[in-house]
Amino acid sequence: MMSGMAWEPVERWPGEAGGEGAFRSGAEPALASRRAPSPWERVRLFWFSSPELPLEHVARRAVLTSSYVYVERMTGRRERVRRAMLRGFRREGGRLIVGVVDGEDLVLPFRVGCALQAQLLAQLGGKAGERWVGWQHVRLGAASSVTAGLAAWTLLAAIRPETVRAHWALELYTSETCLRAYFGVGLALVALALLLWVPMRVRVDALGVEVRRGLVPWLPFFLPAERVAAVVVNERRSKVRGREQFLFYAVELRFDPPTRLASLTRRSALPLRRHDNRAMKSTPNAEAARLRELLRLDV
Repeated sequence: MMSGMAWEPVERWPGEAGGEGAFRSGAEPALASRRAPSPWERVRLFWFSSPELPLEHVARRAVLTSSYVYVERMTGRRERVRRAMLRGFRREGGRLIVGVVDGEDLVLPFRVGCALQAQLLAQLGGKAGERWVGWQHVRLGAASSVTAGLAAWTLLAAIRPETVRAHWALELYTSETCLRAYFGVGLALVALALLLWVPMRVRVDALGVEVRRGLVPWLPFFLPAERVAAVVVNERRSKVRGREQFLFYAVELRFDPPTRLASLTRRSALPLRRHDNRAMKSTPNAEAARLRELLRLDV
């Protein structure tokens, strides 16, 4: 996730001796704390780590006071963030991910019965799972992948691997049989790439927007909620013989400035859903209102 001004370094841990000013011991008593992850928790954290949430960003130790959350990272770095800057949470892959406004999200191993975790969830409303989820380009990805796969099968079905190896042994690398094999393997790889990239799952919650590529959503991209400028409903039209015709309503997220989010180029908008019934504009409007509430754009 992003770094920002929300986190500030600390020299002293709550309860430690020494320090002056805002960091002096005993300035604010600890309400709850948690110990370092167990070996099994470390394994799960490593398995579910991602470029946006690497293992190094996980809180190894944490202490909660009335105003701050103190964190010691896996790297040994100590920081704190005001509790007022926490904006929401989600539970995912054995982790509790707490959103931080204008800062790197707080990541903790999820533990049943943890007093620190319970107090944070109580502060944030205690409702995990409030989110919007939608899929895009599933049919396009599946159809394109099947087409490329059938073409690959057509090229490779009549070719025996022994024949290709025999041609290689004779240095006939560009024979018709070898070329058919090359194109067939290439199309098979294209079919796999289409299946793993074109379909997209979009999840919107209090933390932000997560886009995962692939029919089995495996490749994550994330944008913090504060980077979303607006949620809008656009009416799409087309001209047929000089006359405009209604196509659909599109619910979109708007970004300012444009950003890369699961795309090769920067985009200023991410379409989420189409609504084809022109007489039911209240439906996309209600969906847009729910997205604004999740992202807290109206707060």
